[in-house]
Amino acid sequence: QNGLFASFMPKPLPDEHGSALSISISLKKGGENIFDTTNGMSFEGKCFISGILSKMREITAFLNSTTNSYKRFGIGFAPKYVNWSSENCAQLIRVPKPVGISPRIEIRSADACCNPYITFKLILAAGIEGIQSQDCSLFDSAMHSGSDCSVLQPLPSTLDEAASIAKDSDFVKNTLSPEIRSNIFAQLDKQIHDYSLANDKDKFEEESYFKFV
Repeated sequence: QNGLFASFMPKPLPDEHGSALSISISLKKGGENIFDTTNGMSFEGKCFISGILSKMREITAFLNSTTNSYKRFGIGFAPKYVNWSSENCAQLIRVPKPVGISPRIEIRSADACCNPYITFKLILAAGIEGIQSQDCSLFDSAMHSGSDCSVLQPLPSTLDEAASIAKDSDFVKNTLSPEIRSNIFAQLDKQIHDYSLANDKDKFEEESYFKFV
C-alpha cells in the first residue's frame, strides 16, 4: 500500500545491518538450568557450549544456506569468529546474565533462510556430544582468548566454503540421514553454480531471495 516490502533476506542492503535468526536454548539437569551463571557456569553448560563451538564450521552451511548469508558476517553485530561472550553482542554464542529471565544461551549466526528443524537438530546434537565427551576446553580457550581474533577460527566466508566443510564432516554424516544430506547439498550446489555464472551477483541475490524470505 505504501510501496514498501518487508524481507528477512540476510543482507539486503550493503550499508546496513542484516537480518539474523538468534536461537535461544535453555537446558536443565535435575531441575537446575545448566547455563545459570549465578555461581559460575556448570561443567555441563561449558561442555554443551564447547560442543557447539567445535562443530559450528561444519554446520554453518545449514544455518546460513544462501550466498547472501555470508555478506552479513562481521558486519554490525553479526559474528565473524567461532567464539562466545557474556557481554559482546557480536560473538557467535552469547551467554546473557539471567537478570529477570531464565538462564539461556544465544546462537547468533543463523538467518531466516535456514530450515529450523535441521538447524535445531544439528545444534542440539553438537551440544549433547560436547556433554558426552566431557570436554569443555573450547569454552575455556575461547574465554581466555577474549577479543584476540588471531587465535580464533573464523566462520566460513562463502557458501561454497561452508558447503565443502559440511560435505567432509563426519558429524553431519552421522547426524543427518543420507536423503536429507543429498537433497540439501544438491540445493546448495545449484545456488553456488548459478551464483558463479551470474554477471550481476547482487541482482541475482535480490531476485533469488529478497521476496521469498
